[in-house]
Amino acid sequence: MYIVNSLYSNIKNDNKESQYSYRMIKGEFVFGKAFGIEIERQDLIGGEVVRIERDSISNISNREEKVKELLDLVYKYQVSPVHLVDILGEYVDQYVSDFNIWFMVNKITYIVNYIKRWFCDYWNRNRYNRNRQNWKGY
Repeated sequence: MYIVNSLYSNIKNDNKESQYSYRMIKGEFVFGKAFGIEIERQDLIGGEVVRIERDSISNISNREEKVKELLDLVYKYQVSPVHLVDILGEYVDQYVSDFNIWFMVNKITYIVNYIKRWFCDYWNRNRYNRNRQNWKGY
């Protein structure tokens, strides 16, 4: 899994600073790629890191543009890692169908290519036999 896109945000409250990192991650899933989101928050007091929180949802969708929209959404509203699943849960449930559609399209493509190969082999074999039968040997 590796990082495709990153967005950063800083929030300062009194003596505490919180640095947020919003990342779109890409990984392998069954027959192809899948994208997810990771959020990390580092709390700093006086320049020292006192706490790190991180959460992620992998395999949200195989469509990069959909996950990019979700990344922009969590960045815009400065979602904490603690609330990532609460905020994106319904979106993730909807986007899971992208994998089903992708799987069906690939399966249909495989079947069509198999039929084309079979037909071409059959045609070439019969064409060769027809030409051989019609050959007079002059």
